[in-house]
Amino acid sequence: NGNILAGVVRDSVIQLGKDLGIQVEERDVALAELLEGAGNGQLSEMFICGTAATISPVGALKFQDREYVVNQEKVGPISNIMSERLKGIQLGVIQDTHGWMRRLNHERPVISGQIRPSVMKTSEVEC
Repeated sequence: NGNILAGVVRDSVIQLGKDLGIQVEERDVALAELLEGAGNGQLSEMFICGTAATISPVGALKFQDREYVVNQEKVGPISNIMSERLKGIQLGVIQDTHGWMRRLNHERPVISGQIRPSVMKTSEVEC
């Protein structure tokens, strides 16, 4: 319905979960269901993902002056392994079996008309 944004990290996390044999289900989750699971301990762990955050565990949810602790505010095993796998692929430590990584040309681009940062003076910069 458009509430969950599509993204590279999200797609990568879903694929990594499948690679690990985790049953991945995408569906709407009602706030009541989420809070009930956190309140009775059925929600064993939770994480969010995104470009800047990669994978970030959620230790607690706060709603209407009540705090719902998830996994005693500790990183869960699935969050941990997913984070380690994603970082490992990004750093080249773990083989990228999906072709996600691309080698970039390491030559510095030449931009005409710019002053090299090593010789730039504050008085030469226009704001």
